[in-house]
Amino acid sequence: MSTQLDIHLRKIDNKVSIDDNDRKPYTDVYNSIRDFLLNRMSEADPVFKRLYKGYNLFGSYMHNVRLEKPSEFDVLLTLRMPYGEKMRIRQDNDRPGFIQLEFNDLLNELNNDHSLRYVHSQLVKLTRDSARKLLDRGKLGDWVASIIEKVMPRSLTSYGRSLDITYSKRSVAHTLYAKDCKDTDFSISIDFVVTVEIENIEWLKTYSSYLDDYSSYLKLWYAVPKHFKSENKSLSDFSFLLVNPKAEHDHLFNKQNLKVVFRLLKSLRDHFELDRLKSVFFTSMFLWKVKEMKENNRGRYWERSVGELFPEILNEFTTYFRKRELKYFWSPSHNLMGILRPKELEEYSGKLEKVNKAFQSLRGKRNLTYDDCAKYFEIPS
Repeated sequence: MSTQLDIHLRKIDNKVSIDDNDRKPYTDVYNSIRDFLLNRMSEADPVFKRLYKGYNLFGSYMHNVRLEKPSEFDVLLTLRMPYGEKMRIRQDNDRPGFIQLEFNDLLNELNNDHSLRYVHSQLVKLTRDSARKLLDRGKLGDWVASIIEKVMPRSLTSYGRSLDITYSKRSVAHTLYAKDCKDTDFSISIDFVVTVEIENIEWLKTYSSYLDDYSSYLKLWYAVPKHFKSENKSLSDFSFLLVNPKAEHDHLFNKQNLKVVFRLLKSLRDHFELDRLKSVFFTSMFLWKVKEMKENNRGRYWERSVGELFPEILNEFTTYFRKRELKYFWSPSHNLMGILRPKELEEYSGKLEKVNKAFQSLRGKRNLTYDDCAKYFEIPS
């Protein structure tokens, strides 16, 4: 093992990581915009107020692996349906690993509850398929967009900053972009993604029984509307993907050097312009690795040096691309690489093969320099 490789990789990690002092101005503004928006949405729409049950950061910010400026936030907005235990979860036969949410029994209960008729009326508008009443993710997104457009002003003052606010709906995300009118270097973007809490406990017990300690997370599963661009999959208006951010965080981020390797992989991705490799690729790979190490009683695996871990994990990631398959951890029948076009798979695989070969040789190189390593990463100047 090259001690120099470990030293250089840690130096690169320090350069690409975000300092807590740099983070605070962005998180302060994010918190104020988020609270303003959600309070106004609840005031403007009684159905949203009844269904809305909270928010969670997810992705890079939650896992503390965001690079460069801490100015992008991914937020899950959770909706909890009255009589949610009556919502049926069906496998989407056209899209392996995806589910559909059937509201038929749930709507019948709401219709019989006079105090919730107003909720029933709105949810009927968000479903299609006369027999099963499947939740339509497009209609769900349009409804939320209509509330945001009604309440979000074009300007806002936050922590002494005068902000210009713009809103756009991009696929399943509702994006707010805030730019300081005077400080042109300060801006943030917030992607809100609406999720539906899964309350069918018996279904979840069967579904998640393969996970370690799954019973701890039975009430923390959410269905996220997903629209993946792919040449090989039909596009369903009713497709949702299961997520469990709390379990994800708990499984990954009490591991000593895992976060360092995660950040380095993201920096390498950015340098080689592998733009369609979203964090979910890395997250799923690490979740499978954590599970493997636990099953093999190798709990101290992540205490090894970054110089040992990074080339090893990079080699495994390259192997996934060689095989053209990386299973989404929370729905293993979903192959994450299905979102990539054949040309992208060839391009990404080729680039990974080359950089992986380079790092396997760097492990044993004598007189290894910082520049030998740094040229493979996107490092702020």
